[in-house]
Amino acid sequence: LAALGMVAAPALMKLAEHRPLAAASSQIRDAHRDDDERGVDRNKRHCGVERAAITLEADTLYTRALAAQAHARLSRRNAQDADSLLRMAAKRRDAGDASDLEVELASVNAGQQANVAANDSLAYISALLDVQTVMGLASGELDILPRGSLGPPTIDEEAGPGGTGLQIGAP
Repeated sequence: LAALGMVAAPALMKLAEHRPLAAASSQIRDAHRDDDERGVDRNKRHCGVERAAITLEADTLYTRALAAQAHARLSRRNAQDADSLLRMAAKRRDAGDASDLEVELASVNAGQQANVAANDSLAYISALLDVQTVMGLASGELDILPRGSLGPPTIDEEAGPGGTGLQIGAP
């Protein structure tokens, strides 16, 4: 090494004289083992992050499916109400109390509400299929139905509607 003009060669030679080759190779193996363990830890962390991301996406899609279910239910009720108004307008027209224009307007409104209900129903089914896909149940049919676990809050009869007060600064 000295012939090549390397200045550090004498220091390396002294280091090599003081350390046996087995000890140096042991340190190298330990360093590689540490690197491998860090790589495993890194992979475990990466898998943990990926699991958390999938869990978050599944939870978000499930919440969206619950919202789509409620929206579809509301749209269906609106369509039923619009159809009821159409029947009432037709009866009023037959009784001479409403014009044909009012019946036509009620008919258009009922048709629009039926279209909105159909669209919202498809959005709900699509949201459920998205949840199934994230869960690994990818099929062309619905295999799950969402259930909301949150209900309306209960009121403790003894405490009344205000609940119990906080004991802040109580002696």
